[in-house]
Amino acid sequence: MRNVSVTTAVETSPASASCVTTMSECIACGFDDSLQVVGQWKFILEMSAYSGNQIGGNEKGRKGWKYRNAKADYRKHAEPYLDDITTATNKRRIWVTRMFGKRKRPYDDDNLYWGLKPLIDIMTKAGVFIDDNPKNIERIYKQLPSPNGKDYIDVQIDELE
Repeated sequence: MRNVSVTTAVETSPASASCVTTMSECIACGFDDSLQVVGQWKFILEMSAYSGNQIGGNEKGRKGWKYRNAKADYRKHAEPYLDDITTATNKRRIWVTRMFGKRKRPYDDDNLYWGLKPLIDIMTKAGVFIDDNPKNIERIYKQLPSPNGKDYIDVQIDELE
């Protein structure tokens, strides 16, 4: 059973807890408050986020098998939600929150970003983003301890105007 939340004509967007700025774009996280949110999709992936250390490089042949397996795992969990998201025609913002369970700790930033790259790749291929360059996608990644002690990934995609 899918639980996708869809919102249109959103007047406000969530603020990053670590992002306080008077500029239109935060240097630390890339959040641009000058862009208006006109649509929104939310869903939860009931899986652990991969670390960049777990998946290694995105290489062809035998060396890239860990990356391809991570991509297949993200696809298996995310695909049911992707059909409900319209094809991108404008820049979009993605909020990804890695909720980590008991006896786990935050990944360092590089490992978090690289570990979520396969998720961005499958979403781009599905048309959720025009492509994965910063002109077309604003990424905001966070990590928090899970309130229920289980790993999951909270995803929010904002359609920007």
